Amino acid sequence: MNNQNWISDALEQLNQINEEAAEENYPEISGMSIAMARELLPKLTIYPFAPAVYPSMDGDVSIFFKSRTKPAAILIRICNNQKIVCHTSVNKKRKRKYYNQISEMPDEFLRGKLKELE
Repeated sequence: MNNQNWISDALEQLNQINEEAAEENYPEISGMSIAMARELLPKLTIYPFAPAVYPSMDGDVSIFFKSRTKPAAILIRICNNQKIVCHTSVNKKRKRKYYNQISEMPDEFLRGKLKELE
């Protein structure tokens, strides 16, 4: 799948996120969190494989990347308070980084972790 297809699919998942949240009886995702995810997703096409985009039970936007070849994953949560948390698990090492603005992403930390998924 090329990056153009992945971004289209991810944005479509984002467009349907509140429908999915309603089906799961999760809180509605704020328009601001959705807008932040819409801004961030194109910046993440440095990773060649599509993430899953879905609501969390806390009302957050979740963007989940998983390696196809090793036990490694990245979960980016755009919280309903507009803070961003990036959880990584690569080679059984877990790390977390907090961001205050989407404009801070992707930084060296996140780019490096995305490369480690390959």
